[in-house]
Amino acid sequence: MPGLILPVQQQSLSPRKPSAPLAQPKGSMPTSQRSDIQELQTLADQYGTVEQQEALKNSNSIDAASLDAALKLADDAALQEGIQRSLKDYAFYHFSPSDSGSSIIPSSNCTTDAQPSSSNVKGKQETIDNSQASHLEQAERVIEQEYTKAQEKHNKLLETYLQENNFDVLKSSGEGYNCLIYSLVQAVIPGNQLQCLNAKVKSIRGEYDKAFPEEEGKMLRFDRTTASMLISLINEEFKVNMQAMAITACPPEFNEGKVFQPDSIYTGKPPTSSFIVGFTHSVVIWDQNGHFDLIIARPFPSNETRHLA
Repeated sequence: MPGLILPVQQQSLSPRKPSAPLAQPKGSMPTSQRSDIQELQTLADQYGTVEQQEALKNSNSIDAASLDAALKLADDAALQEGIQRSLKDYAFYHFSPSDSGSSIIPSSNCTTDAQPSSSNVKGKQETIDNSQASHLEQAERVIEQEYTKAQEKHNKLLETYLQENNFDVLKSSGEGYNCLIYSLVQAVIPGNQLQCLNAKVKSIRGEYDKAFPEEEGKMLRFDRTTASMLISLINEEFKVNMQAMAITACPPEFNEGKVFQPDSIYTGKPPTSSFIVGFTHSVVIWDQNGHFDLIIARPFPSNETRHLA
């Protein structure tokens, strides 16, 4: 019976004694095989993937050959999940401040002089007549349009950088103003649950709105409070432990020639009743002026070695 291929996690497994090859008789299995299966079930419950756990659930009702086949499929899926996690990890550490090679520049420098300040504008409007207010509102719209154009330009520069440096952008749905949740959930959802993506996102948004009813139906920003709550909910739903960071496009003249600026790294509460130690998923998302997409590295060619910049 094959052993489990476990996705890479920041934890070590206790050494296990190798077992002798097992026969694959039809019908019920011998007691010795049942003992090995129970050991695998314990290992899978602690460290395995959802597919591996499900493959072992019906072990009492199937023969050894069928179980081996089910575990083979689950192990193949686990291997692919481990590869995907490593590609997301690579993207995260490529863009994280600790590996950027320079000190973090305040986010205020990653804006243009045309960025609107609506609170200042509104304060002035209270002291001027309707005619002046009309001119001021028109000027504010012009400023917003110029800022949007500038951000679109910077986003195109960052998009080119991602393409040239072997990163892909996984587009997120904007349905229900939930693109932030989609971008985070896409990083952790098991392959056999992809068809449930919309339902999972809707469920997580519902739990978030219960905690912050004033945010219901509104676009979510990736700030400390929102990020911590969403990551905690995702950790609990998928039994993972995520750390996540957003990057924004930045004028290179304000950022030592770089076209991106990393934001803070946020975490949440680990899942309850979990054996997880350390972070299982390190995720970087792209904040495109309020819309969020997941960034992942492309698979490495077999003859290529990459180093973090």
